[in-house]
Amino acid sequence: MQNIKLIKKIDLHRHIEGAINPASLLTIYRKNFFKDKKTLKDFEKMLILEKGVGSLDKFIKKLGTPYLKEYVKTPDDLCFIFEKTIEDAHKDNINYLELRFTLSNFMKLDKTPDDLIKKISERMAATSSKLGMKSGLILGIKRDDEISLSTEIIKIASRLYKDKNIVGIDLAGNEHFFPNELFIELGKKIKKENIPFVVHAGEVTNAQSVKTAVEKLGANRIGHGTKAAESLEVLELLAKKKIILEICPTSNIQTGAYETYEDIPIRKILNYKVPVLICTDDPVTSGITLSREIETLIKKSIITLDEYKLMLKNAHNFYFS
Repeated sequence: MQNIKLIKKIDLHRHIEGAINPASLLTIYRKNFFKDKKTLKDFEKMLILEKGVGSLDKFIKKLGTPYLKEYVKTPDDLCFIFEKTIEDAHKDNINYLELRFTLSNFMKLDKTPDDLIKKISERMAATSSKLGMKSGLILGIKRDDEISLSTEIIKIASRLYKDKNIVGIDLAGNEHFFPNELFIELGKKIKKENIPFVVHAGEVTNAQSVKTAVEKLGANRIGHGTKAAESLEVLELLAKKKIILEICPTSNIQTGAYETYEDIPIRKILNYKVPVLICTDDPVTSGITLSREIETLIKKSIITLDEYKLMLKNAHNFYFS
């Protein structure tokens, strides 16, 4: 089999909160808490899962969000984390990367949220250009945030999108407790501002979640979405509207959505001509690289190398930038 790492790859679904290199966070920690004795092994234990946790809620709690909130003290600290995350992606030969960031956790880190995002965007662009790759920033909205806060973030996103500091908006969080129906008005606001919109849907719930994300929220892309395979109607909808599913296999297993890679209905989804791209979600949390994900799927005969190359070719049609 061809060495997957040698192939120039694309990742459209990667959260900064789950992609923090332990060494990068240790650098920030030592800068701001230099009297303590924490080691790299401590940070690896904090950030990397040793095994699946069995639920989406438990998985979300393992992300690096609380450590970012505790240890990042300045906009430059956060920009450093983004810079190192892009460098890590480049080491895996990813030449196009869209990173997601939940702004509500850092609204007061800079003079204004706009200032913070502009600094992150500029740092991402400079780092990507230096490495000969391209990256884009997606602002995340949390399902469990107050609607008023999410509405404020959409207003901020509108300004940032017009100035090309972000490429889109993401709705993420636990669908069980905060279903799509709660966000219909937000979806209308995003559509009115003409901002590309990706919705986490059908990750741990059902095909109906994917359908409502497309039909009621106006999603341009679906994060995960594998539960769409439970409904031929939904698969046909995705194929007809050319809505890509950003499938993250190891994440799906660690959240308890599926027990094995073979259980993930990638083959069925592909057979219905639904656009698919294999992504990572939270590579550090999951202890993976994109190359390793692809190698696993090929070795298990879930996809072929030619199918993956076709995914990469088609993915250009779904970039937000």
